[in-house]
Amino acid sequence: MRCIFVGILLLFSGGCLPGQWAQIGWEKVAEGLTKPTLATGAGDGSGRLFIVELQGRVRILREGALVQKPFLDLSSRVGFDTEAGLLSIAFPPKFAERKHFYADFIDVDRNVVIARYKVSSENPDVADPASEEILLTIPQPFGQHNGGMMAFGPVDGMLYISTGDGGIGVVSEEEFTNDPLNNGQNPGVLLGKILRIDTESGVSPYAVPPDNPKKPGWLPEIWSIGWRNPWRFSFDRATGDFYAGDVGSDDYEEVNYEAAGMGGLNYGWSAREGIHCVWDKPCVDRDDLVDPALEYAHGQGCSVTGGVVYRGSKFPELAGTYFYADFCKSTVWAMKHVAGLWQSASMGPSRALAVSFGEDDDGELYLVDHKGSLLRMTQIEPGLTVTSVGNSASGEAGLAPGSIASAFLTGLPDVREPESFYEFPLPFTMSDVSVWVNGTQARLTAVSPDGKVDFQVPYVLPDPTAIVQVRAGFRTSNSFKVDVKPVLPGLLSVDGRRAMAVSELGENARSAGRGTVIAIFGTGLGWAVNQPDYGFPGVDNPPSTLDGTVTAMIGGKPATVEFCSLTPGFAGLYTIIARIAPDAAVGDGDVWIEVDGIKSPALHFGVD
Repeated sequence: MRCIFVGILLLFSGGCLPGQWAQIGWEKVAEGLTKPTLATGAGDGSGRLFIVELQGRVRILREGALVQKPFLDLSSRVGFDTEAGLLSIAFPPKFAERKHFYADFIDVDRNVVIARYKVSSENPDVADPASEEILLTIPQPFGQHNGGMMAFGPVDGMLYISTGDGGIGVVSEEEFTNDPLNNGQNPGVLLGKILRIDTESGVSPYAVPPDNPKKPGWLPEIWSIGWRNPWRFSFDRATGDFYAGDVGSDDYEEVNYEAAGMGGLNYGWSAREGIHCVWDKPCVDRDDLVDPALEYAHGQGCSVTGGVVYRGSKFPELAGTYFYADFCKSTVWAMKHVAGLWQSASMGPSRALAVSFGEDDDGELYLVDHKGSLLRMTQIEPGLTVTSVGNSASGEAGLAPGSIASAFLTGLPDVREPESFYEFPLPFTMSDVSVWVNGTQARLTAVSPDGKVDFQVPYVLPDPTAIVQVRAGFRTSNSFKVDVKPVLPGLLSVDGRRAMAVSELGENARSAGRGTVIAIFGTGLGWAVNQPDYGFPGVDNPPSTLDGTVTAMIGGKPATVEFCSLTPGFAGLYTIIARIAPDAAVGDGDVWIEVDGIKSPALHFGVD
């Protein structure tokens, strides 16, 4: 039986309405990380958390502090980009005795590599990169959809490995196709699979478990097929049951469930996405495909982040609950099998770019924020509570006059559908929700079901700090203190990591050529000349030009900012017209802006 998220407006249907869920929040326990992708305990009772960084390092968090020296540094071995690098590590049972572990990474030749490393005999906080023993090398045809998760089964002690289908293939200059090599449905290749191998039997480089599925044409390492990009999977440490988030393509994300020991299954890709036939692949009359436990349509998210089943002791009411998220949303969801149905509910916003979940040795839950921090699940008392306030584009804490900011809350009454402005002046209230800044009511731009309220910051904020409150019906939130800054620049993105940009031809652009002009968009850039009234859009003639000095960096070189103004037709948003330098680095790089010496967080943008 499955519970299907059918879209952003209908969160639950049929028998999938949630029961009572605990009020949880997320507290930061580590920061200053570089693109972290995973956090895990080693099962050795040391209390250490091992944090994987995409660029090739593993850091140790001990007693709330990061150990300065990396546990492992493979930065010279990995091929690093948005989807490639050091993807995960896994510690075998009895790690304290065996003193070795495993890494899954993409090498400089774009291969998937599974390798074993030894821990130093002199320092348990340091591993030896020179001890590398390669177990598997799997060529990647297109350099995408790498999978990248490894974990030892708690029941059988075998190592499970996820691989993606290899990526999207190019049919022509204008056309791409899903899984063009049909790797997901081809049992004769290791891509698009969950693999299961025995690494601890003493056989080099590994042994194939004798109880692996034995199906015609299946390679012996394969445990299940039909996967697109199973970025994160996990085992329920109490039952051995298997959960995996499979990142979707055009329309749907899915979470799959597999009872312990149930190998030999086909999860459908690339014949199906969720329970839906893929547009360019036939899937009619297929009774051999496994339905996901849950799916949701794009709009609710865009890239599922598979999570873990909670088995810690701090929240006994959440025992057996599976937590998952979406990379493009800040919301965390919980899912549980009750009375023959999968039930799921929003657990509120996290303010994280949720790339992964993690467990410590005690089973307590962590959330890995790809922006550079590690968060731990904590209890929030019931009620209307503002948990954070910041720039709506970058997420950075603070308020800049006239900008668009976001307040994140728990306990917000159920907003059945997102509401956003359609006319000016901006409204003071949406869905019976209002925002107050220093006792003055702010104008709103959007209210979302996940507990996020977007509002325009008043132009006049005389104090160095402001008090933000949210009112919903007859309830008033806590008073949340936030710093006021002259500028707090942030660029708008299309998916949380890639800059929103428009080309010279007026088309949405993921990249542009050297010497060409693009428009990028931001908020928090400060005062403008010919500034509109509060709650109204930027003026077109003459334009509301930026009062401060703005510079831009694209492809590692300063771009020429030809114009910057408030965007006509939008409140609090700026358009930055920039010409890419003729010597900018070609490839997928970073773009950021700087206003009066204050730099925005970097986003991705390509230079052709």
